[in-house]
Amino acid sequence: MTKLHAESLRSRPAPRRRFLPPRPWLKFAPRSVVFGKLDFDSRALAEARAAAERYAKIHEPLGDAFADELQRCLGLIEAGPQRWPREPDAPTRRVLMRRFPFKVVYLVAEDERAYIVAVAHQHQKPNYWADRIE
Repeated sequence: MTKLHAESLRSRPAPRRRFLPPRPWLKFAPRSVVFGKLDFDSRALAEARAAAERYAKIHEPLGDAFADELQRCLGLIEAGPQRWPREPDAPTRRVLMRRFPFKVVYLVAEDERAYIVAVAHQHQKPNYWADRIE
């Protein structure tokens, strides 16, 4: 066997995984959690964790991509909570994820703090989170 052929048969090294910062909102779900100017409903945290785990079961980098996209949406909300459109027939606002069919539903308080109500799939169970706003 030639040297060139033998080298091409060797297994390729595994691709390097890029460093991802820790995501504390995926690890636990207490009653209400505060991160910066964002308050989370515990059910919204559970929904985010379940969706990330579901995508990770399909393909591990998809779970990381979901978490990254959610992190991006949360940063947009924190930067300008009044900027995003209102949900029809509800006092909440929403930010749509780019790559995944999910939206982050939130309320804006008078002090510009955002309360994350749900991380909801856009095509399943519409407005199931409506009982969370009171």
